[in-house]
Amino acid sequence: MIQIKIAIASFIIVVLVACDSTHGASSQISIASESSVLLGHIETDSSIAYDGPDSLRMSYHGGGVNGYARLQNGVDIRVGESISYSAAVFLPNGFKSLQQQQVAIMRWDNWKLGPAIADQGGIVVNADGYLVMVVESMSDGDLYAELTEPLAVPENQWVLIEGRQVISPRNGEALNQVWINGEKKAESTLANIITDRSVTKMRFGIVAIGAGKQLNDISLNLDLIECECGD
Repeated sequence: MIQIKIAIASFIIVVLVACDSTHGASSQISIASESSVLLGHIETDSSIAYDGPDSLRMSYHGGGVNGYARLQNGVDIRVGESISYSAAVFLPNGFKSLQQQQVAIMRWDNWKLGPAIADQGGIVVNADGYLVMVVESMSDGDLYAELTEPLAVPENQWVLIEGRQVISPRNGEALNQVWINGEKKAESTLANIITDRSVTKMRFGIVAIGAGKQLNDISLNLDLIECECGD
């Protein structure tokens, strides 16, 4: 099992353990996480934190044009292998009233293989304010499916959210779990990828918004960001 931990103290130089399930757990490499921002910003926030002195505030500046504010790192997860990803999430008061479309907060994908054939999945906050695990595929008529039942998530308090998955395009061989504050709240064995392609990227933050529909500014805070992957 390879583990990634993102240090909030500085999001510009973030210490990680490389997550590459093909090289075995003995290979641990410190690398810098990559920040990716479009029409938004990422900043350290010392006013609130889940663990330690700071958290990360991710913001999208609104206007409806596609935008994001996220941290991301490369992974190599193949069919039959597992991934778990988690973060302490703080939705400020008014987040849901400002939200006009789904916001992805933790997402894996393989966009580097080509946007026209990409798969992506992970945890989103739907437009109704409920948390759910989803899968999407650009190669199968823009397939979209919810893999777990919707879960309520509060505003104005820290919530530790974790997704645990075994990646598989076959029902019964896949695993999808959502854990909230250390308790399993939702589970299914529905297929969570469409083809046998590998997962190549893991992202955290305001990963994606509803382009064309999210006109309002929106922000959230993350802390204790972690990812584990391997057999």
